[in-house]
Amino acid sequence: MEPQKISRRSLLMGSALASVGIPLQAQPSEMTTLEEGVHVQKTGTQYDIRQFGAVGDGSHLDTDAIQRAIDECHAAGGGIVVAPPGTYRTGAIRLRSHVTFDVSSGARIIGSDNLDDYRIDEELVGLISAVDGEDIHLIGQGTLDGNGDAFADWESLKPGGSAEFHIDGPVAMHHRPGNMITFSNCRNVSMTGLTIVDAPFWTIHLDGCTDGSLANLRIRNNPLIPNNDGIHCTTSRNVRIRNCDIVAGDDAIAITGINDHGPIIPGFIGYDQPTENILVNDCILESRSVGVRVGYGHNDVRHCIFSNLIIRHSHRGLGVFSRNSGSIQNITFSNIQIETRFYDGPWWGNGEAIHVSTAPQFSDEPLGEIQGVAFQGIRASSPTGILLHGDASVPIRDLTLRDIELRMAMDPLLAERATTMDIQPANMESHGILEREPAALFCKHIDGLNLTNVTLRWDILEDSHEPIRMKHVEHYQLNGLSFTR
Repeated sequence: MEPQKISRRSLLMGSALASVGIPLQAQPSEMTTLEEGVHVQKTGTQYDIRQFGAVGDGSHLDTDAIQRAIDECHAAGGGIVVAPPGTYRTGAIRLRSHVTFDVSSGARIIGSDNLDDYRIDEELVGLISAVDGEDIHLIGQGTLDGNGDAFADWESLKPGGSAEFHIDGPVAMHHRPGNMITFSNCRNVSMTGLTIVDAPFWTIHLDGCTDGSLANLRIRNNPLIPNNDGIHCTTSRNVRIRNCDIVAGDDAIAITGINDHGPIIPGFIGYDQPTENILVNDCILESRSVGVRVGYGHNDVRHCIFSNLIIRHSHRGLGVFSRNSGSIQNITFSNIQIETRFYDGPWWGNGEAIHVSTAPQFSDEPLGEIQGVAFQGIRASSPTGILLHGDASVPIRDLTLRDIELRMAMDPLLAERATTMDIQPANMESHGILEREPAALFCKHIDGLNLTNVTLRWDILEDSHEPIRMKHVEHYQLNGLSFTR
């Protein structure tokens, strides 16, 4: 049976204006601080995309008109490009420096279903991108629609299809556009207020950026589509993510040191700088992979704070992963509620509320170290608990769990999943699927472990269950552990 898909959106119709290339009346310039270090142009010369030929009927391809408005705004020194109410079908759009793109209430920018419409200089990209720019902002109360359903092979989920037994997906994908919204090597960028739906690949990607703010965003992706991460921040610094509500088929928020995205994500590679000074707070997250992922990549990830989060209906809650040469240091998670569950299908993860692991992704490179990670004030419900799994050659160092309440919850898939633990991706003989030894808290290859005020409770407690299993753990402190049925 074909799965229920995100419903197709009704199209907002609007009439085209005949005049082209005439900006609206200029207004006095004014700068407004959205976040510390990020300034958004709120007033100034406005460029209505309809005046550049955009039709807004959901059928006509409005790419060229929108791009002309952006280019003229940029050439004039900056201002605001406005998308008034209407549905604008478009291919790849390139934002420019000093341009604010305001998608107003009632406006929908929807991606074309033709892959050839996503090429800039012969390179396949996503719907909206900016490269080597500054002072670039996407704002408004309108909607950005990636039209990801158009690139899914829905036949794969039907009887006889490649994914027919995967009730929860992922659906197989045809060739698809790149990351939906990308800021690459940019400074002072922001997004605020928008609703973003149906991304075909990563939704928002900050790549090699400095001073970024993502605030008050609502992301609703089709959870059956793989790789449609909500927010992915790579090799960037001084970034704030706040008050975002995200549903994604892959990681809801990912903070990584990736600097080479490989052939599946073309166009934005090669930045050698740490990911650092990242603040994430007051977000609601749902994912068929992990709610918050930290790690992967060859650049370091350091100085990140995650607070006041709700993670629900996710395959993993919080994850810290060393898989490549980049190290991970000084990461804090606090005041977070987590609810995890199993999903059918080959999604990475095994229902862990908290997952910290070190494992080689490739055989020919060293492993970065995980050091100075703290979890505090965490309340979680999970079928498999907490997995802390270092590597014999690179143990996890200085790991703290403080004021943790963990309920070991029942799950319909528990019987078939409870015998394994998942540390994918990993270049191991087991490919990252290991035999599980039942415990609410499993610890292996750790040097410096502090457990303070940890409470464990089982919905059903069996004789084989243990509160904690430790293997090759050195220099640990245990200050207050309780466990009950």
